[in-house]
Amino acid sequence: MKKLSIALALLVVSCNAVSAQNVSRFVINGVLKNVKPMPDKVFLIYPKYESKKVDSSDVVNGTYKFTGEIGNDAIPFTLAFGPEPEMMAARQHLDIQADLIIVKGETNVVSDGFMYNVTETGASAEADRQYKQLAEKSSRAMRDWLETAKSPFFLTRNSVRVQANKKYQQEAAYLPDAYYTFIKQHPTSPLTPLLANNLSSNRSVDKGRTDSLITILSSVNEKSTIRTEALTKLQTKSDQLAKEMVVSAGKPAPDFSQNDVNGNPVKLSSFRGKYVLIDFWASWCAPCRAENPNVVKAYAKYHDKNFEILGVSLDNESAKNAWNEAIKKDGLIWPQVSDLKGWKNEAAKLYAVTGIPQNFLIDPKGQIIATNLRGEALNKALEKYLN
Repeated sequence: MKKLSIALALLVVSCNAVSAQNVSRFVINGVLKNVKPMPDKVFLIYPKYESKKVDSSDVVNGTYKFTGEIGNDAIPFTLAFGPEPEMMAARQHLDIQADLIIVKGETNVVSDGFMYNVTETGASAEADRQYKQLAEKSSRAMRDWLETAKSPFFLTRNSVRVQANKKYQQEAAYLPDAYYTFIKQHPTSPLTPLLANNLSSNRSVDKGRTDSLITILSSVNEKSTIRTEALTKLQTKSDQLAKEMVVSAGKPAPDFSQNDVNGNPVKLSSFRGKYVLIDFWASWCAPCRAENPNVVKAYAKYHDKNFEILGVSLDNESAKNAWNEAIKKDGLIWPQVSDLKGWKNEAAKLYAVTGIPQNFLIDPKGQIIATNLRGEALNKALEKYLN
């Protein structure tokens, strides 16, 4: 019996040893060169989906070291002078943090002059090079935008801000295609889950590509927190896009009924024969309130041309008075309804609304002909259909 107990104990120790050997680890050997002032410690900030949030290492003679567990997929880390940088300060002082792409194994990280001016060698060097190469054009555009944002003209002239924002958007627009092409060509790359995770929150990625990314990530027999995170977000995105396709232009507008401010039921189909703008908004939504004057002008101009608006508020029961006050203050004289369930508003769920303001233009036959019309886009659409 004693021999059996010893044998079992040895087996447990052996299994634990094997398990320990199978745990993938990363090592970051850091060097700070020409960095002034030299920090007493540096911080490694983990992505949100990791259980560990931040680690720190003392700086000794300009060197530091981090170790941790990692799967076979690359993880993005932030190397920083402090774990909680004030965002405005971070935008003005790019030297206080750096983005790292890390894979299992030993990586050497050298920061020369500034924290962000990093060079990686060793295990993570190739993944880091590929990632930065993909993002170089976008990163350069962001650096240009940040430099422009420091200008007093950016702070005082709307035309300068508009031009800077437009330039950045144009320069960064290529990135989703670049990421998607890389993933298709390198499905087993440790970078693939990271790039797919980045694409999961990009509005330009359609359902076809979203489902393709899910297939690619699922086809590789790997488990990691970032792969799980990416798959979860992509599936949520796919489900949402499927719902949005039901209420896209060319589809029949789903009918619904909700009570107006006086408690009387109002049905969408009761406006059949008119052009109707279903306008989702809320009293607490600053962008909605900012857009309301434009909607008021459109209503005044086109109401007599067979045009109606049906406002649907995402206020909740406790904000009923605020909803009524906002209607009066903003001059919203068209029908207003709500079930006062906030984001759980049944009409909002029916129309797959995840952000406001959002609207849908319906033709007299009850077909959706346009969505998400704001500012000049609303005026142009109404002029097109009602003139």
